Amino acid sequence: MKKIIATTTINPPTLALLKYIQKEDWQIIIAGDNKTPHQDYRELEVHHKNVIYLSPEEQSNKYPKLSELIGWNCIERRNIAILEAYALGADVIALIDDDNVPYEDWGDDLCVDTEITSNEFEIDDIVFDPI
Repeated sequence: MKKIIATTTINPPTLALLKYIQKEDWQIIIAGDNKTPHQDYRELEVHHKNVIYLSPEEQSNKYPKLSELIGWNCIERRNIAILEAYALGADVIALIDDDNVPYEDWGDDLCVDTEITSNEFEIDDIVFDPI
């Protein structure tokens, strides 16, 4: 199963992002933005085979119409990473933020193509609070 994380960032590599990169059974695609320290992410690509960094120039060249429509300095840049993950044949695409540190077991127990049991609640009220 091909599992890819898609994200964008304007920050230098964060603790959270470095922890996601350590999950070697996941590939990670980072769509850079104008404020992103590009060289930091190029170095991550060199040292980690599961990292793909898309610079603003690469995004504009590969997805010119979408890149222009999205604009810059916004979370929607992540859509470019999602498209790239799809183009690479991802079976699973996870969306993350670079400030949310994953638990150690994050991504280990996926329920893709697996039957699961869950609770179903039917109510007559307008709203429902399951907690």
